[in-house]
Amino acid sequence: MNFLHSNGVSRGKGTLSSPYIIQNLDINASLASCSNCRGAGIEIRNTDSYFIITNVYIHSGRLAAYGNSGINFYNVSNGRVQASTFRNNAVGILGGSARDLTLSENTFIGQDWGIALSSSSGITVSGNQISSSGVDGILIGEVKGGVVKIVNNTVSDSALAGIMTFATSANISENVVRNSGWFGIFDLSDNATISANNVSSNVRTGIQIQSGTASVSSNLIEGNQLGVLIWSSGNATLWRNKISGNDIGVESALQSGATGRGLVYHNNFVQNGINAMPGANVVWDAGYPAGGNYWSDYPGVDNCGGPNQDICPAPDGIGDTPYYSLGVLLDHYPLMKPFG
Repeated sequence: MNFLHSNGVSRGKGTLSSPYIIQNLDINASLASCSNCRGAGIEIRNTDSYFIITNVYIHSGRLAAYGNSGINFYNVSNGRVQASTFRNNAVGILGGSARDLTLSENTFIGQDWGIALSSSSGITVSGNQISSSGVDGILIGEVKGGVVKIVNNTVSDSALAGIMTFATSANISENVVRNSGWFGIFDLSDNATISANNVSSNVRTGIQIQSGTASVSSNLIEGNQLGVLIWSSGNATLWRNKISGNDIGVESALQSGATGRGLVYHNNFVQNGINAMPGANVVWDAGYPAGGNYWSDYPGVDNCGGPNQDICPAPDGIGDTPYYSLGVLLDHYPLMKPFG
């Protein structure tokens, strides 16, 4: 679009101090015309002008022959979409080759994808409410350069994944992701920080780490079929998570000889059907005296201390015998009380 009053621009000069403002619009996206292609309620291409889209309602794009999007971005930078509502479009916000784009405090209801961005950089997705997506709530693909920030969103009832990322670097923090048909969070980034999320009641996997290096910490992972699946070609560290009420708490899909490594320590495993499924290349404690994990079904006692737990009596908060799962020794230094 051209940034003209006739196209819904209410004011602005396209600069950092005076961005173009597009606001207070009700747009039926099914009426957007595009011959043999997917149109959009708002489409912006090939610009580095600063702009803000706020308080717009874009709806009904799914009714178009090819399924129109709410907003399409291509080769844009310096944009913000905020405080807007998207309902029943093929994609709420669809973008490619975008830079320095912020999507915040929006509501997405009943899209195939709530947000789908690819080949972009400098992306922030924060404070959005995304529900009833036919495929993924948030899909960030092939993002190279900068850190993708996905923070403080609530994503519920996605048919496939709540959040799926393929990025150079991703920060996925403080989100609520629940009731996804397959994955809560599925990360394939080169480098990822996944922290302080509430990932619950997803049909298959709460968090799946596949490829790259990941730090997974301080999450509540609850009521999923599988809490965390480690399937990484890099190094994955799981620490300070509460993993509870899942059919399986943590499973490693790493095979002997794989390049990936996992370190799992200072987590609280509480009343999972099976707390941990053993796998190759995973270490389940941080040595002595740091210790390992808390396991609600650990049957041992704490009378002794020391690296070999043979200094008695000298209780040290670590069980005197290792923790086994399915007959396999996992944690050499199981904690007697929940961590933290």
